[in-house]
Amino acid sequence: MRGVRLVLVVALLALLASCAMEATWTIDGKWQKTDGTEVLEFSRTGVVTVTDAGTTASAHYTFSDPRHLKIEMGSMGALVLKVSCTRDQLTLTNPEGVVTKYRRIY
Repeated sequence: MRGVRLVLVVALLALLASCAMEATWTIDGKWQKTDGTEVLEFSRTGVVTVTDAGTTASAHYTFSDPRHLKIEMGSMGALVLKVSCTRDQLTLTNPEGVVTKYRRIY
């Protein structure tokens, strides 16, 4: 009986951990850098478009988990960013710890 309880507790903890890891927000839409002109647009199809000073570039993105955004930059490799998002604010932290904040514009 003790073994059954242990299995149930472990299963419950695994379920709770997986629920806690689910994103409760969406990154889809346009975001403008709070201290600049750069605009990021995330599509539901996994493409991010970056526009700044008349220059536009696109790349594919995925989430390795709900807290990490992976942007595939072709021959330059992949960039993994820590991500935090609320309804109106997006915060990206690069591997060196530099934080960039954006606000949703639609």
